[in-house]
Amino acid sequence: MILCHECYEELHPNEAPAAADVSDEFLSMLRDAKKEGATIVYLIDLISFECSFNKEVLDLIVDLPVIIIASKWDLMPKETEVEHTKEYVAHRFRAEGFKKAKGTDVILLDYNNSADATLASGMIKKKRQGKNVYVIGAKGAGKSAFLTSFLRQFKNTSNRGISIGAYKNTSLEVWQIPLDDNSYIYDTPGTGVKNSFLGKNNYPKEIVITRRLTPR
Repeated sequence: MILCHECYEELHPNEAPAAADVSDEFLSMLRDAKKEGATIVYLIDLISFECSFNKEVLDLIVDLPVIIIASKWDLMPKETEVEHTKEYVAHRFRAEGFKKAKGTDVILLDYNNSADATLASGMIKKKRQGKNVYVIGAKGAGKSAFLTSFLRQFKNTSNRGISIGAYKNTSLEVWQIPLDDNSYIYDTPGTGVKNSFLGKNNYPKEIVITRRLTPR
């Protein structure tokens, strides 16, 4: 059957997942991160994988040191292989231009209170080279679980305290955790999830996954 382009699209809807939505202010913040040569901690939601990605965000950070954390590992089926999952996440990043992304660079993080950010903390210390760190990810991806675990082992060696407020020249509310007297780790707002059922108003709470998945 020969179809025009419009008819073909009507028969094949949603072939590519819609990207996560981000504001101009969020992109402005990442432009600052790029100018600084900051390190990015990128939280990927394994339950809602494609909702974690936005082309504009990826293009801005592609040349920066990026630490990839795949969260909600504790909700994956028991038979899910660690190395296979890490390589799958790394492959998705390589497809977006992160040519050096390797499975061994991906950190798997639990979503519950037992999440351990020790490995990520060590990688941050190694990669940031005295510069700022920005923690980004989709809403509900697990940034709070990561930061909670990070703060359990955090030692403030600066003369400044943890603060919350608007990021410079924006209305974005961020946590600022001092890493030393000259740099911070910024806990940024989650990117939008309008491309997810969870981004809808009054979504049924039953669809929120809180236990390990059991494939049928």
